Amino acid sequence: MFGSHGVTVTAAIAGTNDVHAATLAAATLSAAGSIMRTQALFAILIAFVVNMAVKLTIAGFTGGLRLFLIVAPPLLGMAAAAVAAFLLL
Repeated sequence: MFGSHGVTVTAAIAGTNDVHAATLAAATLSAAGSIMRTQALFAILIAFVVNMAVKLTIAGFTGGLRLFLIVAPPLLGMAAAAVAAFLLL
């Protein structure tokens, strides 16, 4: 109903809880021809980045600054690598 923008927004919302569900939904829509492959990949990227942000927030609130500083570099590295991979497509 909302097209690719709806997929992106829904992926961002789903990414707050689970990246797998957003990935499956985007891949299914792409395979069915409802959205283009690049739109599906962008939706997956958005879900992943939002999920990383949620994990960093949880680590910071529950574990404090020390835990945040331990988990932030690898999580930010994974998010940066995902963005770079998407931009190289």
